[in-house]
Amino acid sequence: MAQQLIINFHGIGSPHSGVDASEKPYWMSAENMSRIFKRVADIKSDLRRSSSLPEILITFDDGNRSDLTLALPELVKNGLTAKFFVCAGRMSDPNYLDKAAIRELQSAGMGIGNHGRSQRNLTTLSYAELEDEISTAGDELSQITGQDCSEVALPFGAYNRKVLKWLQSKRLSCIYTSDRGTTDSALRIKARESITGQMANMAMPDLLLEGRTLPKYLRRKVVTTIKRWR
Repeated sequence: MAQQLIINFHGIGSPHSGVDASEKPYWMSAENMSRIFKRVADIKSDLRRSSSLPEILITFDDGNRSDLTLALPELVKNGLTAKFFVCAGRMSDPNYLDKAAIRELQSAGMGIGNHGRSQRNLTTLSYAELEDEISTAGDELSQITGQDCSEVALPFGAYNRKVLKWLQSKRLSCIYTSDRGTTDSALRIKARESITGQMANMAMPDLLLEGRTLPKYLRRKVVTTIKRWR
């Protein structure tokens, strides 16, 4: 199976009033985002000549308005695409993507995925709440996009055995976590590397190699195994 590195962004620019303090470190300046996109574009060019590095994919969580106003122009400028995981229950809030914005991203060649209705920690929810948070929200996004929104990014990267079993019983083509490191392209559950403001100046080759050493790989496997069985 081919290896992938899925790097995940959140908000760009200054955090708006709806952003919790715990989420603010995941926001970064537009300048740092542009720098990372340029590195990714350069590495993608190198990957066409070498198979030693994993394929790089880009995702965005939370559906912040900055996805459209700041991220999209830079993605297009660098010849990149991304998948945007949207919270269906936030579309009436001007700080977040609305239906028109979602369709604009889609028209530009970007993917749209499901980040739940209101970004709730799935491990705290009942089965009925999970149904509304994930399944019903996904149906609403499918109606907006005209496509099957069968990919979900777990809010806060939170899951346990109960949540994972429930998700796997649904018709979801891919489940994205926030577990670090690279992932196999054929897996249904895929790890992502969340990019923070502090990581923005990290050279992308270093990020590619991060976690590929045996001790870090084993540590990550232990952590994910515990999460999946607790």
